[in-house]
Amino acid sequence: MRFCYSCMRQIADNTKDICPYCKEKLNIEYNADMCLKPGTVLQGKFIVGKLLGSGGFGNTYIGWNNLLQCKVAIKEYFPKQLSGRERTTGTVSVISESVRHERFKIGLRHFLEEARSIANLQDVKGVVQVYSFFEENNTGYIVMEFLEGMDVKHILKLKGNRVEYDWARRVVLTILYTLKEIHKRGVIHRDIAPDNIIVTNEGVIKLIDFGAAKYAERVENENTAIVLKEGYAPIEQYGRKAVQGPYTDLYAVAALFYRMLTGAKPQPANDRTQEDKLLTLSEVGINIPEQAEFAIMTCLNIQPQFRLQCAEDFMEALDGKNFVPVYEPEWILPKVKDDQDTVGNRLKQKFMAMAAWQRAAILAGSMAVCAGAVFAGVSVANRVINKNRGDNSGSNVEKMAAYQRGNTTWEEYKKNLDDAGCKAKVTYIYDKACKSEKVEDTEPRQGADIPDDKVVKVTVRSAGKVTIEKMTKMSKSEIETNLKNAGVTSDISFKYDYNSASKDKCFKQSKSGDVSSKDIDKLKFYISWGKKDKYVFKLPNLKDKNLDEAKSVIDKLNKKYKCKIKLTTKDQVISESVAKGDIISQEPKSGKKYNSNSKDKNIPKKEKVPKKVSIVVSLGAPTPTPAPTEPPAPAAPKPDSSKKTDKSKGKMNYNVASGGGSKKKTTGKKSDKKKSKKNSSTDEFVSDDSDFDF
Repeated sequence: MRFCYSCMRQIADNTKDICPYCKEKLNIEYNADMCLKPGTVLQGKFIVGKLLGSGGFGNTYIGWNNLLQCKVAIKEYFPKQLSGRERTTGTVSVISESVRHERFKIGLRHFLEEARSIANLQDVKGVVQVYSFFEENNTGYIVMEFLEGMDVKHILKLKGNRVEYDWARRVVLTILYTLKEIHKRGVIHRDIAPDNIIVTNEGVIKLIDFGAAKYAERVENENTAIVLKEGYAPIEQYGRKAVQGPYTDLYAVAALFYRMLTGAKPQPANDRTQEDKLLTLSEVGINIPEQAEFAIMTCLNIQPQFRLQCAEDFMEALDGKNFVPVYEPEWILPKVKDDQDTVGNRLKQKFMAMAAWQRAAILAGSMAVCAGAVFAGVSVANRVINKNRGDNSGSNVEKMAAYQRGNTTWEEYKKNLDDAGCKAKVTYIYDKACKSEKVEDTEPRQGADIPDDKVVKVTVRSAGKVTIEKMTKMSKSEIETNLKNAGVTSDISFKYDYNSASKDKCFKQSKSGDVSSKDIDKLKFYISWGKKDKYVFKLPNLKDKNLDEAKSVIDKLNKKYKCKIKLTTKDQVISESVAKGDIISQEPKSGKKYNSNSKDKNIPKKEKVPKKVSIVVSLGAPTPTPAPTEPPAPAAPKPDSSKKTDKSKGKMNYNVASGGGSKKKTTGKKSDKKKSKKNSSTDEFVSDDSDFDF
């Protein structure tokens, strides 16, 4: 039995040279300097197969998970400009140079960090699943699900290099739906392109290869173009210090949309800064809804601040605000309604309200390289509320002022609102590097109608303060996410206590509203453990219970309070009052209170749940000794052989008269003392050297 390393099917006949399933050669060739040998085993369970593809930062192989018995895709971190490979072992080595060693390590770290981020997105259906990631062979690996299907690049090739609008729209909406979910969690894909979008045989559209461009940055872009996909990568990905965000992915999605409709990639972003030759869809003869074209061309703007800022807005501009993917091979598409109040229509109104030179600049995406007069014009536009007054109809429609995200100062924008009679509801985001307060976002968005109540929500970046919302009833993780979104990344104090609020929810916080940056470290949030009586219990009385009954009581206690108390027998003793097998006593004694909250480190030692309860078990009453039926006969005394006449001391004379019974004893010298000793065999006392008269 052996594997076909092209399809990872097992072949029983070892004599075959061609796989009966995929028709590929079983003995495949490979470049030992660039990739692992087919059949290499990683982590003792992942079998490496044929090389599927390689890029500037690594290789992708087909593989087999021996544990789950399924195909997998294996990504290997292998930046070609920094590293080489030992031909026999496959171990990766870095080209000799200290700087390159450091670049390799930084890129590897971010490669594995990105894998960890993707692993946290496993509940998002549009994201490829990650089974494992690890370091081996002096580099890193990510093991993912193997997707059976085609990538969009292949589909475009089969369809004659172009597809109809409805099909492309459905693909884009599905991608945006997925991006909406991952952007909420702070993850950016950074490499949206036709070959990184897979349509499975079941009709599921999935994103693969997260963060490829990010790894390129970490190897100090010796040849960034090797990794960046020209035409799809926005301008901020060409610079190591440029800030990236959801708008980075939206540029790539718009470029993908443009490519599917026109058959050609957009002009590379770095070329457009020199001479922008990008044509609009209308100019190349593509007829699609106007709001869709405006959305695509706006997201293709070179400058991030002039693009749509979130996936939801792009979806709404495509009349897909309530779009939910239907994963099936055949798609039924809803009609686009032109009369809806969508972001696209509002975008169109904003676009048409601008001066002609401004519209041209946005469509061309050349704001970054325009002359100083252009920037002056934009600055003026930022300070003026656009007003379209129809005197004949009596209407008076005011539009939200335009602004440059992250560049327009709050003081400047506030004057615009004051001039329009608007009140601002400000939310501050903490940004230590922000020298002056800058406008980050508004609601309604720039270019939209000013609301009837004249209240505008403004998000401002500030180094001096932050807005802390009321977060009672939130979990710790939700609070941390909100604080992170507010720019607060320092360690915040969380204190747990017993409270009637729901378990693991915040029931109190030290401050809310606008908080000075000096007081950020003083923020405290109190998290509830729930009511104390849910943890506190009295140790039950086990006396007079048998072992089975006692064990049942302890098991129920452990289950209810999540304890691990063991019942142990300390001793077994005879007892006339307690039945055999029943418990006489226990230690600790019954009725004592304990707190089962193992997370509470402030519980007094005497209230901590004991590891065991020791019991003494009765052996029952003692067995009585039976009484004898007849008293034993006394033992006959043994003759004392030790009594002998000592002729040297005297002798006995017995004179018996014929008619009398008198006896007379004649002794020699009498002993000065009389001694007595105990006969050890009869317990009788006899006298030595005594006088006897008979």
